[in-house]
Amino acid sequence: MRKRWHYYMAFGVASALMFTSCNDNEALEGVSQGQDSRIISLSGEIDQVAVTRVNDNGFCDGDIMGVYVVDYNGNTPGTLATNGNRGTNVPHTFDEAAYKWNSAYDIYWKDDHTHVDIYGYYPYASPADVNAYAFEVQKDQTRNNGDEMGSYEASDFLWGKAADVAPTDRIIRLPLRHKMSNARITLKEGEGFAEGAWTELEKQVLVLNTKRNSVIDLATGNVAATGEVAKTGTIPFRKDNEFRAIVVPQTVEAGKVLFSITVDGMPYTFKKEEA
Repeated sequence: MRKRWHYYMAFGVASALMFTSCNDNEALEGVSQGQDSRIISLSGEIDQVAVTRVNDNGFCDGDIMGVYVVDYNGNTPGTLATNGNRGTNVPHTFDEAAYKWNSAYDIYWKDDHTHVDIYGYYPYASPADVNAYAFEVQKDQTRNNGDEMGSYEASDFLWGKAADVAPTDRIIRLPLRHKMSNARITLKEGEGFAEGAWTELEKQVLVLNTKRNSVIDLATGNVAATGEVAKTGTIPFRKDNEFRAIVVPQTVEAGKVLFSITVDGMPYTFKKEEA
């Protein structure tokens, strides 16, 4: 009976990758910041179609995003640099109770007419090169570090830009979008199982034949996979009845195994006949 059970398992796979640009006319909130009008004040949020964060509720108290502010030169946008911007990698910490982002220090407008571009990314780090920020998704995305960021969330990368913003005393909206892929694997019970048996069976999934290293251009949000295909699989986070893994956007060759699946000690593989 065990062999027959496994012949009738059904594999469901969904993969989503969001690559969309910031809509510049959405940059300003209709709320006065209620403080010195010379200070640049931000409202950051996750602008997404499908949820990929573990908690499914957006940002959490204590989350930190990095912010760059770049002045225009007349009507010409400035160039984002690793150092020397109006604001360079300024930590902004989310205060959940007040539902606001607190900057590590105040960033002031140059004057009352110079426009700026504002870039934000999450999670906060110390990029050595804004045009080639080295970023690696975690091998084991199941680790939960208590109140600290878990390995799944640390693998996610969000980026956003508010372009051509004129000096204002209103809060500036900075929407952040997911730039990594999210592999979501659902194992469904087929025919042939004894009643209640499926839920008790041990299930494991590995994501195979993918690169975990990438470089990110913080000026554009573009992510490019780098290095070699990992020799070991990525262990997805499990939420309810599905397995989720953050994966660097990339193409896997046709016929390559995408997922190694084990149910009750019985191994299976999932692959597609197209890249």
